[in-house]
Amino acid sequence: MPYPMKGALFVLSAGLSADLVSGSIPSPYPEIVKDTFSSTALSMLDAGIISEANRAAYEALIADESVKLEAALKADNPYLPTFDGVSYISTDAELRQAIYQAKCDGKKLRVAGSQHSKPAAIFGDDPTKTNKIKLTGDLKSINVISQTADELVVEVGAGCSLGIDAFDMMSTPENSLFRTVDALGYAFPMTGGVSEQTVGGYLSTSTSGGTLQHTTADIIDKIQFMDGRGRLHTAVKGTDLFNAVGTSMGMLGVLTRVTFRLPPKFYVQGVEETVPFADSFLSSSSALKDACENNEYFRAFIWAQPGVNVVTQTYSKRVAIEDVTYAPMKAAFDPSFSIGGAAILWYLNVQAALPDDSPLKLEMSFAGSTLINFAVPQNSHSFNETWHVALPIDDAKDPELVRLDPASHLLRVQFSEFWVAYEDLELVYDTMAAHFAESNFPNLGAPFFHEYYPAKESPFWMSMSYGHDMIRFEPFFWEYQFYQSAEDFFQVYWDLLLKIPSARMHWGKWHPAPGSVTEDGTVDHDDDDDVDDDDDDGDDKKHTRKTQRKYLKQRYPKYKKFMKMRKQYDPDQVFATDYWKGLLGMK
Repeated sequence: MPYPMKGALFVLSAGLSADLVSGSIPSPYPEIVKDTFSSTALSMLDAGIISEANRAAYEALIADESVKLEAALKADNPYLPTFDGVSYISTDAELRQAIYQAKCDGKKLRVAGSQHSKPAAIFGDDPTKTNKIKLTGDLKSINVISQTADELVVEVGAGCSLGIDAFDMMSTPENSLFRTVDALGYAFPMTGGVSEQTVGGYLSTSTSGGTLQHTTADIIDKIQFMDGRGRLHTAVKGTDLFNAVGTSMGMLGVLTRVTFRLPPKFYVQGVEETVPFADSFLSSSSALKDACENNEYFRAFIWAQPGVNVVTQTYSKRVAIEDVTYAPMKAAFDPSFSIGGAAILWYLNVQAALPDDSPLKLEMSFAGSTLINFAVPQNSHSFNETWHVALPIDDAKDPELVRLDPASHLLRVQFSEFWVAYEDLELVYDTMAAHFAESNFPNLGAPFFHEYYPAKESPFWMSMSYGHDMIRFEPFFWEYQFYQSAEDFFQVYWDLLLKIPSARMHWGKWHPAPGSVTEDGTVDHDDDDDVDDDDDDGDDKKHTRKTQRKYLKQRYPKYKKFMKMRKQYDPDQVFATDYWKGLLGMK
């Protein structure tokens, strides 16, 4: 649904992509968003939402913030993917050499996929200590093993992109996994929210779509990887090695190839709609539960700001292609969506940053709610869409256009994603409902929107859904949000939801600091030599590690077994950056 911001300009240039990869939004978009912000904000005066008594102060504030907005968009964005210093690896032999070279250099080795995760999760807190590689050539190839009317067995290089990677100029529809599989007549029954991921990244942090009926592990036969000594291993479904490496964050080795077993392709039939909260599947915990259980695929976004309180929800199922007439799900990418959206989000941030005693605070709250309602109109749309468009629901319909047009990156967000055992759905819902009601969101920039969706139980030991079906909840942090840091933003949600014993955090997204989450505030004094510790480290660091381990052992039943296997396959810790050592409680 494009933001209906009048006067937004559409400038398309292939040459802009190179500028975007440099780390900032290239001209003319900062200027366009600045003008859109200014004209939109000043229209609140004409609408009478901002009083005449506050006109002068408001006009001065908007003029000042327009300049700040343009500067922010022109500045480097630390969250954008970077390929500085990345080496391209095409074969097993080259990968083995890269592992040896990292050891010789005294550095870590990490793989750059599409860089959809938090930057530190990919390259570590200090990327200068990491040798970066990207898999290409044979390590991104697609090879059919067998093919019948009922299924396709295909071996895919871990560097292969699921869809089109906007930051990889070698990524095309023809070499993407989803388009190739579809052309052969088959499909992935579950894709995750975006297709701008490589196969290796898709597995490494346990990507999952909004469904209780499908999980990635269901369609995988084998996972091949190269360990920290340069040895190739093949993990077969049903084995401990398969369950350990399936979600391993790159800690056992570099994934090289994955063998998928896929069903015939299908259409996805469903409804995408924006409705009042009271009429939505989020109106109660029982309504949310029914939506998760009675729809093959389900996701819902709530805009909980006062004066808005609407839900955008999508629910759908697989249908045979011959049984329905094609009806598209999404319009082609419209840059006014991103231009107008960025202008509105900046306005919400300006409102949030005002002191509580500012005479403009309340009036700008009403204005912000008005803008959100204008940008998120209530509507309903039915579709019969191809699986590779409908299931990665966060994709734009034409990724190639998104690649060429940096306007799409104006709305980039960071996540902290909670996975909670499905039996605790009511507790998650009630916790967040109480928070929405109690806070009433006086700072409109804080919430942006939140998402609920389910995930099926996974056999992978370190998957967030190991042992349970899950309900997932995630708050979104706009990358250009300025009035508070990402850590401060997510801290509110960590404090609320990590009190639930079954809650786990998505490995590729934002986490609280290692050692900061405990069950009862005490230190774990168990003997944990089997997960990389010794007695000559400082007491503070040892305390942090032991506290983090206690947290992980309580949340992940196979944590200690996974860590033993990690030590076996990467004894020299060539893949273990300081970031992952902290999260996994390692020495």
